[in-house]
Amino acid sequence: MSANFDQAKTEAQRVLEEHSIKSPPIPIVEIANNYGLNVRKINFNKYSGTVAGLINLKDSTIYVNEDDSEERQAFTVAHELGHYLLHKEKLEEDPKLSILFRKPLGQTDPNPLEQEANTFAAEILVPMVILREYLNKGIKEPVILADIFGVSQEVISYRIKDEKKER
Repeated sequence: MSANFDQAKTEAQRVLEEHSIKSPPIPIVEIANNYGLNVRKINFNKYSGTVAGLINLKDSTIYVNEDDSEERQAFTVAHELGHYLLHKEKLEEDPKLSILFRKPLGQTDPNPLEQEANTFAAEILVPMVILREYLNKGIKEPVILADIFGVSQEVISYRIKDEKKER
């Protein structure tokens, strides 16, 4: 099974349209709440260095690592929302799929479900159509764009690379 990146992007775009979101930063916690999901920041104790977050379908809660930056927490919420919207049945079958483990930057997760959730998170937090508006205005500095979108510079850098590939 390979990742369906188009489905993940389309679902993110659908969610943005459904919530009439046209400018950053994306209120990802509010969006999750609108789908009946609570978001809680917690201490993962001895797992804080390896777990960014998880979704528990039984209590409809996304748990994020309180030790992470706000930008990382937003990505985790978006990632877990992606799992919820794209893979809910699979998560019900195998709850272990719901844990977001840290990966070194630039390392691609071999799991197609994780790839789809990451694609969903990137597209919902930095929608390509909105990113292009800023790039076309001459705003191209990752530090400025990251601040505008409320994400890390790494996420912006990847989205800029994606934009160049899509041209």
